[in-house]
Amino acid sequence: MRREAVSLTRSFNLFPKLPAELARLSCLLGKCGDASGARAIADEAVVLTRRDERLPARIADSVAAILKQDEPPAKPGVPESPAIASDLQPIKAIIVPLEGKPLRGRLTLSNPSARAIEGTLKFVGYPSDATADAAHGEVSVTLGTSGVDRLEKLRIEPGTYTVIDLVAEAGKFVPGELSVAWHVPMQEGQTSVWIIDEAEGGVASAVLDAGIFKRNAFYGVPIHHHYQQVDPAGSIAALRAVCSIPARVELYDGSGRPIYIDATGNGRFDGPGDVVFQDADSDAFPDVALEDGEALVRLQVFPSSELPEEGLKITLESRFEGQWLPFAEDALQR
Repeated sequence: MRREAVSLTRSFNLFPKLPAELARLSCLLGKCGDASGARAIADEAVVLTRRDERLPARIADSVAAILKQDEPPAKPGVPESPAIASDLQPIKAIIVPLEGKPLRGRLTLSNPSARAIEGTLKFVGYPSDATADAAHGEVSVTLGTSGVDRLEKLRIEPGTYTVIDLVAEAGKFVPGELSVAWHVPMQEGQTSVWIIDEAEGGVASAVLDAGIFKRNAFYGVPIHHHYQQVDPAGSIAALRAVCSIPARVELYDGSGRPIYIDATGNGRFDGPGDVVFQDADSDAFPDVALEDGEALVRLQVFPSSELPEEGLKITLESRFEGQWLPFAEDALQR
């Protein structure tokens, strides 16, 4: 996001604002472990404040103050530990499968830093068989089957994330708990805990998964959901997310195409900045296309202010017979 801010400042020729944006980018790169990139950007910011005498002195003072916010140096004789670059989300989740339907769940392992990372991904507490497709940034984990429960030297490229899909055929899983653990040498480990509940019967449709996510200062945390309905004949489902505090909400389908943008997160789609991209039945409400009665969606939620102590609640709803019904609730914590 900082790179985008710098790019926009250059594009619109907002020269007085450019040194401060460069200084903020330098601080971000430093925290992500890119020391050489941080120094180069900081030097550019300082040079700009000195090159043009038309710039007021307050801009140079502002740049100096921003650059001073960087992390303090390590104490003498104590090796500096690398910053935690990777991010495993959600931190906790639950899956309630539909009776007679397959189990689905998705995690993300993100690397918002400027350098690649390698680590070990382990699956503990539930029979698992994992395979990795490094070329496409995907890991598939078949639950209920014992096999590969550890992936060594899993590499995450800078500025990307790997999706970790939890799958099981209908009837081939039992209730239990799965811990997905990620470890990078010389960094604090991370764990995502998944509760697998009893399959639910007597319902026509459901969102299978819900989770607790931790807000990340460097990127928008992806929140994935799986929608299923018992009758595979349906071709679309109306979905929306409603937030407990104002937030920009973007919903995407499984192929990455936008479904809607809700500028305030109120779920109404009639305000400034609201855009509905997919509405197959022309009822002014966003739709997601179904394949065999299923759909994968991705939420990106950007709060308009700092999160309160209790965090942000995101309620995912589906429209049925003219009414919006809550199907799942996520939490985004500070």
